[in-house]
Amino acid sequence: MYFRLFVCFSIIVLASCTSCIQQWTNNHSQNDLEQWKLRGKVKSLSEINYSQSGKYMTNILFNKEGFVLEQSSFNPDGSLIRKWTNTYDNTNHKLTRKCYILKDSLSYIMYYDYSKQGKLEESKQLQPDGTIRSRSSMRYDKDFNIVEEKTLGEKANVENLTLHKYNNKKQIIEDIFIDSISKKTWKLQFKYNMNGLTEEISYLSINDSLLNLKKYTYLKNKKIYSIHFYDSKDKLISITQYKYDKNDNITEISEFQTGSKVQQKRTLQYKYDKHDNWTFVSEFLNDQPQNITTHALTYY
Repeated sequence: MYFRLFVCFSIIVLASCTSCIQQWTNNHSQNDLEQWKLRGKVKSLSEINYSQSGKYMTNILFNKEGFVLEQSSFNPDGSLIRKWTNTYDNTNHKLTRKCYILKDSLSYIMYYDYSKQGKLEESKQLQPDGTIRSRSSMRYDKDFNIVEEKTLGEKANVENLTLHKYNNKKQIIEDIFIDSISKKTWKLQFKYNMNGLTEEISYLSINDSLLNLKKYTYLKNKKIYSIHFYDSKDKLISITQYKYDKNDNITEISEFQTGSKVQQKRTLQYKYDKHDNWTFVSEFLNDQPQNITTHALTYY
């Protein structure tokens, strides 16, 4: 259920933020609590997902500034799936991220380097023995927009390259992706409405032929109301519509396939604590129970 919710929220976020890395580096004041949509000075979050395959648990510890210090996930038998620990400087720039797997054994370490302006310039992923597994770098323009993101492999070969183009409002209008491993190159192009929200996202081949298209409509509060999906011939193939509660959490997702009377409706029912953070959510698919997720929160 957590992963399904995350996918739903990711679609919503994509329409208002076309580059998560750009948002994090250009608007670093946004902390992890805001990205998790948590209110108040949350100290810890314990999530239990009751699914058909068992009970999965995730524990997260935040610092007083709202950034994740530690995050762990566990299988139904209590064994560790993965654990991350982060360190920060006095301005809350992330310095290191360590990943542990299995019986708490170190899998890799991430190191982050910043410019004098506080912009992320390079990240390195190292093996436990200190050898470099991969390296990523970012290049900015004079307005501190990310114009290039590059990932190098163990042999310093370019594995992935992303180029960003912007309009005069500093909005991304085109992303060019080059994947040297799978030998693929493609583009994303963006159009915005008068409120600066994403109106269209076109997925194109490198020669600009359309692969698929998404069109967004919004409610008065700027939340997404619908997404229309089109195929490579610009033919409408499906529509997804959203409803929200007073806390801006998704309560209903309806999917319609063109040429079919079949409608899939996913509904979410929440319970909240006094800070308006949800503590319980149940998911139904076409009115049939699916999963339950609980949150136990502590506060500073």
